[in-house]
Amino acid sequence: THTGWPVALPAAVPLALLVLIDCPSRSLVSKVVVGLVASFASIASTFAVDAHYYGFKSLQPTSITPFSHLSPLNLLAYNFLGGASDLYGVEGALYYVRNAILQLNVLFPLAFVSPLVVAFAARRVDALGALAAAVPFPLWFALLSRLPHKEERF
Repeated sequence: THTGWPVALPAAVPLALLVLIDCPSRSLVSKVVVGLVASFASIASTFAVDAHYYGFKSLQPTSITPFSHLSPLNLLAYNFLGGASDLYGVEGALYYVRNAILQLNVLFPLAFVSPLVVAFAARRVDALGALAAAVPFPLWFALLSRLPHKEERF
C-alpha cells in the first residue's frame, strides 16, 4: 500500500495498531523489525521497477525533484510539500464528496456509519479487530479531503 499509492498509508494505521496491541505472541521489537523489513523490501522493489522502466542508473537526485527516483516520495513531495502543485488549478474538499458519491453511491454514507455500527454490534466478538477493519476509509477520507484536489502526474 505505502509504495504503490502512498496517500493510502493512513488507512493502514488502524490495522498496524491492531497488530501492535493485539498480538501477544510476539514482542514489540519483533513486530517493529518485521514491519521495517517488509517496508524496506517494498520500497526496494518499487525502486527496482521504477529504475528499470524509467532508466535510472543511480540514486542521485535530478534537478526536477530530490525524490525523482522514488515515485511514491515524488508524489508525496508534490502533493504535501507544496511548490507548484496548484499549477493546473485545484478544487476544494467538496470535490472529494461529489466524487465519492458518484463512485460509491449508497456505500459512501454507510462507510462513515460502519465504525459506529461495528462498535455496538461487535461486543460479543473481537471489537478491536472489527473497528480496525471499519475505520480505515473514514480516516483516510478525513485526512485526504483536507488537501485541495489536484491531478497526480507521477
